[in-house]
Amino acid sequence: MKRRIFIIAIAFVILLSGSVLMYNRNNFSFYHSKGREAKEILKLNPLAVSASEESVASIDIPDSQIDIFGEDVVAYKVEGHKYTKKQIDTIVEKLDLGVYAKQKLEDTVDVYQFKDGGYMEYYEESGAISYTSETDSEKDMDELEKSLDKKRCRKVADSFITETEIIDKKELEYVSTDVCQTIETAKGEEILTYEVYYRKKHPEGDMEYYGVGPGIRIEIDKDYNIRSFISIDKDVKKITGTYATIDEDEVIDKIYNKDGVQIDGSSEGKRNVKINRVNCYLYCDPIAQKQTYMAPYYVMDGKDDKGQEVTITVPAIDDSKIEYVK
Repeated sequence: MKRRIFIIAIAFVILLSGSVLMYNRNNFSFYHSKGREAKEILKLNPLAVSASEESVASIDIPDSQIDIFGEDVVAYKVEGHKYTKKQIDTIVEKLDLGVYAKQKLEDTVDVYQFKDGGYMEYYEESGAISYTSETDSEKDMDELEKSLDKKRCRKVADSFITETEIIDKKELEYVSTDVCQTIETAKGEEILTYEVYYRKKHPEGDMEYYGVGPGIRIEIDKDYNIRSFISIDKDVKKITGTYATIDEDEVIDKIYNKDGVQIDGSSEGKRNVKINRVNCYLYCDPIAQKQTYMAPYYVMDGKDDKGQEVTITVPAIDDSKIEYVK
């Protein structure tokens, strides 16, 4: 039997993606009428640099999407949630795998190695906790005849969150239970695991997150055990005042010059891009990065002239109010 395991990355990683909420201007107070100008300079981590030589030769943004540019917005101070030793011990005990080693990496990452070969990492600065079990492909093959119930997977995930309090359940909202791992067999594609996803609600109810959190993704296998999870919990506080955002022309200039932007897609070289949708989100950094501010970013989705999907991420706030961390 030809075996092929497809793994859909948990995207907090790799997160991310992930935990994207669609911005709806009619339902949220993300934009604010012009008022007191915020004085605080936002110290931001640069966006990830694409591995390919992607660039944009021309970009077409429809008129229906340009009203989002040039408005006043709010930004936030942010700090990774601090877990106590007791809280971490509770999570480790719930996994019930037996710790045989613990080590410290770079003074801010605790790594717990389990007897089955799996491991859990706690990132103190970002408030992230990740767990990966020892994957056994032969065991996966032995379990192909087992069915995997989505509702039961969600119950397992709910129980884990409630019992460990890894994130306060009241601060989370359920998003989805989706196929995570499959295996190709003679009978076709078989589901091996589901991923249950919860995102964290903004405390003020007016913000949307983009990137790798905050929230939690839990992968459940056919024995209804946790195969892996990624959790990110951040505490945010609104900065007094508002920030001006850059307009359409400034956005396009940044894209052409590759000035602090991130271009994601499968094509390389210069491309002609047609944008279908523009949203404005609070950007959440990857799990290993310390983040002290959370600012709005334009996220533009479209396709290039080869039909490939393209996502372009651009800082929304004027550069005069941003200091990039080196």
